[in-house]
Amino acid sequence: MIVNAIEMFSSFTKREFLRNELNQIEYYLIYKDSYNAKVSKVSVAWHLNHCLEVINEISKALLTSNPERYTDKLSMRHIFSLFIGYIPRGKIVHYTSPHQKTSMKIKDLVAKLIRARDVIEEIESLEERLNYIHPVYGGLNKRQSRRFIEVHTKHHLKIIRDILSK
Repeated sequence: MIVNAIEMFSSFTKREFLRNELNQIEYYLIYKDSYNAKVSKVSVAWHLNHCLEVINEISKALLTSNPERYTDKLSMRHIFSLFIGYIPRGKIVHYTSPHQKTSMKIKDLVAKLIRARDVIEEIESLEERLNYIHPVYGGLNKRQSRRFIEVHTKHHLKIIRDILSK
């Protein structure tokens, strides 16, 4: 149905999932201290850190989830968001504060990036019904979680590009 179409229209293959996006994150590390209040209330480092933490936390949740608890109850609005690959800016409240004190040291960001590359490889072989419970979207199976990670990461990379271009 529509949920299966999400996979058909996503821009990744199993071998290349997030490769380009993780390479972009690595490149943007040199701009970690950049900030533009007209675009975002937080720095490039915050966006990089947030992307990496989301990738790592969702992957960890998938690795430790119970497939018996999975229920497919995405709303049409959320299916549409995943289908078209768009998250509106400023509309979804982060489950962690954007001003939360997290380490923005380059070595910590690099460690999170290395972990993200490793966990992305790990989730490829997982059962489809493994799941992540998103605070807004609800239960996402492996395929939907991968799509959310992709859309979410691209969303923040676009914000970073906007911060750096203005």
